[in-house]
Formats: sequence, C-alpha cells, structure tokens
Amino acid sequence: MLKNRLKILLAIHEMSIKTLMEKTGISRNALSNMVNNREANISTKNLDKLMNAFEITPNEFWDYESKSLNKSKLIDSRCK
Repeated sequence: MLKNRLKILLAIHEMSIKTLMEKTGISRNALSNMVNNREANISTKNLDKLMNAFEITPNEFWDYESKSLNKSKLIDSRCK
C-alpha cells in the first residue's frame, strides 16, 4: 500500500501547512487530510504541485508497505 510522507516532508523542510498552501494553491483542508490520512487519494494535479514545492520525485513522496509481507518472517530469514 502506498502511503504519503507529507508530514515528514513538512518537518524536514520546516514548512507549515499554511506555507505549503500558499506555495501550491492546494486548500488547507485537502493538505490537512493528506497529512493526517497517509492513505488519502491525491490527484495527479496536486501531486505535481507537491513535487514542485518540495523539489522531489514521487519516489521521495511515497512509502510502500505490503499488506501481505510478514515483517517478522523477513527479519527471521535475513538472520539465518
């Protein structure tokens, strides 16, 4: 599952939601939803605005977590 890293990016760039809103034109409500709901749907138009505001690529914006991946099995297999 893809999860956005918007909260992390805001912290790294020491940027507030208000500043990001001003840079991107994305509403405060939409940005707050993205920050608080890492699985929120984000339009490609807004994604492009966010990439430009942070000067990053989509790979730097998203985290991927597999629902089917059992992390304990992965750790166990690497330790053997």
